[in-house]
Amino acid sequence: AQMLPVSDNERKTLLVAGAAAGMTTVFGTPIAAIMLSVELLLFEWTPRSFIPVTVAAIVAEVERTLLHLTGPIFPFSGSMEASVAGLGGWVLVGIAAGLLSGLLTQLVYACEDAFQKLP
Repeated sequence: AQMLPVSDNERKTLLVAGAAAGMTTVFGTPIAAIMLSVELLLFEWTPRSFIPVTVAAIVAEVERTLLHLTGPIFPFSGSMEASVAGLGGWVLVGIAAGLLSGLLTQLVYACEDAFQKLP
């Protein structure tokens, strides 16, 4: 994409289209790939960027179909046993992750403030 005579926005759109096509190929979820790519990588919902990303994901899904890749490339072969104890454990993990993310945010702000005070 760097060798093509395109603008920065067009280059970014091409890279995001490739990411959406890759996610579609690996996971077989074109709609999720489009949504994730546009939301997290492009930050804009304009037809100029949305259409190429959508076309790339659709082409990737058509190729998956033609290659008879019906399931995900990395299937899950374990078992999912739900229990109250397991659910409680995951709730605790979620609470801990939320608290740690708050701590991380405070540390980032503290580092930014410390750098502001440097001469």
